This record gives sequence, C-alpha cells and structure tokens, in this order.
Amino acid sequence: MLAVRLVPLFPFGWVNYAAAFTAVGWRDYLVGTGVGILPGTVAYVALGGAVARPGTPVFFAVLGLLLAVLAGGW
Repeated sequence: MLAVRLVPLFPFGWVNYAAAFTAVGWRDYLVGTGVGILPGTVAYVALGGAVARPGTPVFFAVLGLLLAVLAGGW
C-alpha cells in the first residue's frame, strides 16, 4: 500500500477500490495511506506557499523537493 501511494500516477479512488478487492488488511491500508501521502502533501503545500515568489531560493528548493517526491515514486 505504501509503494502504491507514493506513485503519483495511480488515481486515489482506483487504489481504494483495488485495495477493497484484495487481501490488504485495514491496518496495512491505514498505515500505508497515512505514511504514503505525507511526502506528496508536504511538497505540494510547500510549492503552493512558494509559488507566489518564483525565482527565490525557497521556490527552487521546494520545486526540487517536489521533483524528488515524483522521482521517488517511480
């Protein structure tokens, strides 16, 4: 579940339905989802906060974080 949540290509709803039809337990689902969505959430929130100031070092650091999250998912 954790690996699937880290890949941004899989739609959230489809993963939910797929998990319901597999042998994934609720505890594994809950922990995998909770931990798996944190890096992307942090990166998107930080990018949203930095987008008002493009060209600043913070903007490029956050953009690098977002790209790292996307590359890590692959």
